[in-house]
Formats: sequence, C-alpha cells, structure tokens
Amino acid sequence: MVGRVRAAGAVVVGKTNVPEFGAGANSRNPVWGATGNPFNPTLNPGGSSGGSAVALATDMLPVCTGSDTGGSLRIPAALCGVVGFRPSPGMVAVERRGMGWTPISVLGPMGRTVADTCLLYATQIGQHDTDPLSFPIDGAGLRRALAGRSRQPARRLDRRTSAARRSRRASAPRCASKIKAMKHLFRRLDQVEMDFGEADRCFDVIRAVSFVARYHDAYDRRTASCSAPTSAPTTRSAPR
Repeated sequence: MVGRVRAAGAVVVGKTNVPEFGAGANSRNPVWGATGNPFNPTLNPGGSSGGSAVALATDMLPVCTGSDTGGSLRIPAALCGVVGFRPSPGMVAVERRGMGWTPISVLGPMGRTVADTCLLYATQIGQHDTDPLSFPIDGAGLRRALAGRSRQPARRLDRRTSAARRSRRASAPRCASKIKAMKHLFRRLDQVEMDFGEADRCFDVIRAVSFVARYHDAYDRRTASCSAPTSAPTTRSAPR
C-alpha cells in the first residue's frame, strides 16, 4: 500500500500514534504515551488509528492511512470530526496477513473531507501477489469520478447522518408494507428472526485468533517490552 501511495506522488511524513498492537479504541501506549482528543486533549481521540485522526483534525496532514479490525478507522474519525473509511476486504492489499484468508483486518484511508479520503483510497486499491484476497481493481476510474467535485468539510455530514437515522426508522413500516404487497407472488413467505446475541463474542474470538497469528512470535521473543495486561479504563469522548 505504501508503495502505491508513493508512486501516486504522496510524500510519507511519518507514523502516527496507536495503542499497543493496535488493540483498542484509544491511542495510548507505554512508548509514546497518550494522544489527546483535538477538541479536548484530556479526552479520548478514539483508536486505533487515533494519531492519524488527530493529525487530520489539527491540520498537520491532508490525508492519512490507517487500519480497521473492529472500528479503528471509523471510531477515531467519529470522535475527531474527520472521515475514516473501512474498505471491503481485498480492496486494499494487506501484505502482512497473519492468516492469508482471514478478512477481519483491512487497510484504508482517512481525510478531512470525503473527496480527500476517496482520492487517497483511489491510490491504495489494487491487487498484490502477497494478498490472496486482493482484487485487480484500477483506481483511475475513481479518481476521474472525483475530478472537479467540490470538497466540503466532513462535519457537514452530521445532518446527513441524523437524516439517515430518521430514514431507517421510517423505512421499517414501509418495508413491511412492501413485503405484504408482494406476498401473493411467492409460494411461501416466512419471517426470519436473526439472533445476534453472541455476535460480540464471535468477534472477540475471531479477533483473538487473528492477533495470536500476527503477534505470537513477537510476544514470545520480547515479552518484557510488552505492557502487563490490565482492565480497560473508562474513557470519555469529546462532544461533537
């Protein structure tokens, strides 16, 4: 991914702060300490790509890269007022998959606006021999589609987000009425209730397996350099 971004003309400035092993919705670690929220440094900027989100929100950088296993691009973007996008697995090649066919973790773009984020994304996507899930997709079409579009601040999406929530609430009865109207077209129409009661535990197990595959050797060799396991403290995020 870095090679593709460089080839597109980007200048790589450096690395931004993350939690240890990239695990957690925060951006603190024993080496570099804690990154504060750009609106209130005593609060949490989110994570794990919180350093990138803060760099964007404080105008340090125009675009940043990040990774996402369970919200690491989206959570800091939400807490810092920028844009973070988790691509579908395989869109951005991941050269260091711990398990080649496991799609839980992805790489993706962050920016201050949707247009900037898409512009970076267009340089990231594509197939690579080291990632068996990657697709042979050319980002040139996405760049052309963005050409000439105005770039609006990411914070203007708040009203659209609220509208989307209202739309979902309003769409439920409409969806039910459409199903009722089409019922006669089918031999049988059954209502299925999905049980997501164990969804969080399933995610925890899959994430744990992924972390073991990726970091087991490093943890065994350098146990002393890793911080001791602790319970996650309660953190507050800055109001939007």
